[in-house]
Amino acid sequence: MHRETVHRMLVELRRPQGRFGMWRGGFAAGRPLDFSSLDATAAAIELMQYYGVPDEVNIAALRSYLRPTMNDHWLIKQSATRVASLQRLEKFPEVKPLTFRDFLRYEQNLIMAVLFVILCLIATLGSPRLQSR
Repeated sequence: MHRETVHRMLVELRRPQGRFGMWRGGFAAGRPLDFSSLDATAAAIELMQYYGVPDEVNIAALRSYLRPTMNDHWLIKQSATRVASLQRLEKFPEVKPLTFRDFLRYEQNLIMAVLFVILCLIATLGSPRLQSR
C-alpha cells in the first residue's frame, strides 16, 4: 500500500535533467523545484532502502550525482552526506557493482586528456628539426 505511494513520490521528485550549472540526477526537495538537493537525495535513498528502487529511477545517474567533486574538501557536511549516500546506494541488492568497463566509461575525460598529451608529445618529438644557417 505505501510502496506504490512512495514510488510515485520518488518518480515525481527525481530530477534527471538539471538547470545550467546545477547537478542533475538527484532528487528535489519539492515538486515546484527544478533542481536537485543533496539532502533530499539522501532522504530518497533512505526511502528506497526500505521500499525498493522504482523502475524509472536511473541508478547510473544517481551514482554520477553522488560522485565526489573538487569542492568536497571545502564543504565537509555535503561531502559526508554524499559519501554516506553513495555507500548506502551501493549496498542495495538491485545495484550491480561497477565493472572495469564502467570505470573506463566514467573516467573517459581523463583518459582522453592523457591520450591527447601523449599525441602532442609524439607529434612534437617526431617533427622535423629546423636547420639554422
